[in-house]
Amino acid sequence: MSVDIVFAGVPWVGGGAPLMAPGLLKSIVQNEGYSAVGIDLNVDLVNRIIEKFDNVEEALHAVNFIAERKSPRLEYYNNHSRFFLEEITYMAERILSYNPSHIGLCLLSVDSQFVTEYLALRLKQMAPDKKIVVGGPGITTMLGSTDYSYTESLIEKGLIDCYINSRGKEGILAYLRGDLKQSDIDYEYNITNTDLDLPYPDYGNYDFDQYLTKAIPILESEGCVQKCEFCNLIEYWPKYKFRKSSEFFDEMLYQSMIYGFRHFDVRNSLTNGNMTEFKKWLTLVANYNEKNPDKQFSWGGYFIIRPEKFHPEEMFELIKKSNGMLVIGVETPVEHIRIGMGKKFTNKDMDYHFYMCKKYNIENILLLMSANPDETPEDYKFAEQWLKDQRPYIKNTISTISLAIAQVLPDTKWDKKRESNGWIVDNTYFEQPGVSDLKSRIDHTLRLSKLVKEFNEW
Repeated sequence: MSVDIVFAGVPWVGGGAPLMAPGLLKSIVQNEGYSAVGIDLNVDLVNRIIEKFDNVEEALHAVNFIAERKSPRLEYYNNHSRFFLEEITYMAERILSYNPSHIGLCLLSVDSQFVTEYLALRLKQMAPDKKIVVGGPGITTMLGSTDYSYTESLIEKGLIDCYINSRGKEGILAYLRGDLKQSDIDYEYNITNTDLDLPYPDYGNYDFDQYLTKAIPILESEGCVQKCEFCNLIEYWPKYKFRKSSEFFDEMLYQSMIYGFRHFDVRNSLTNGNMTEFKKWLTLVANYNEKNPDKQFSWGGYFIIRPEKFHPEEMFELIKKSNGMLVIGVETPVEHIRIGMGKKFTNKDMDYHFYMCKKYNIENILLLMSANPDETPEDYKFAEQWLKDQRPYIKNTISTISLAIAQVLPDTKWDKKRESNGWIVDNTYFEQPGVSDLKSRIDHTLRLSKLVKEFNEW
């Protein structure tokens, strides 16, 4: 057996759900007459780690080691280098077992970079004639960044042949046609699609029994309608694109029939970017569930809070009937800070949202950031008290809170104005002279982390 290309999702270790990219890319090139295989190496690695380590704590250390995108601690590498090299060799052998002419390594995250470098090296050692291309959000120094120094270093080392700086299907097809050569500027091919005309991903090479999360990844839209100051995804998806609700629902029917699962992991930046199509889709799913009470669909995805006039009660009723789970980027409960960073909803809008979700028993996962720009010690107190005040919504409405530390990412609005604002930025925290010092930011983060931990354990 031989194929034109194997698409392999490179381990990043986090999460227990299938990677979408290998299956989607497989369908794209197959529709153009190429033979392809799509595999998820991430789930392979997770399960192999679990099998090799009897001690759970040791397994977690191994997971963290593999996922580390910087150089691992020397002493840990020396103790586990054999294990690591065994896994890299296993990945390379699995890819090469299909005898591909080309190999596409899909990087979901920058956390995939450490493994990618060693995997590409092993592939070149075992099969130097194979052409290797990399792509995906993780090929830059940070998600959404325009810095391709990591990827270009792989080319300089002779580990890959080129990289594709796009999500568009034209990029990989041009590569297979031979239109991408090292003579191209920066060895990259930058295409922005004007539509979201994509085939259904082909997960035929996946073993869904391996996954902790029994869900089908699915894509309804691409990009975002918001321009949050802390986010650089607009650099990766400069244009918001969406599918018609009927087309999206048809894929749910198809994938459910093929793979047997009825829960869908919607991999968009947001599900309700286009409210007209969103409500149509909710209605389709709700009607299906009513007609199929023993085989109902369910879904989870990112969701924007909006005022009541845009989100009437009927919409929440439809979300419930469609068995939706919402991931909400609140970022901060301090209203003027949140609005200033581009999140255009008020605390009144947020209260209304949680009231409706509690009424209809809709699960929410909250995303928060600590120590945001312009936040003062008084704002810290407000944020901490607000979190305490959410206890009535625990579990039945807010199932989990995820806390991140506010960072200035490359190519964001925050990045563009940090010099004029006098921000002092390091790898984790930044100081804002005259507003709050580094110690107060760290102390606030520690207090907020404790509150989040208590919330999630209740």
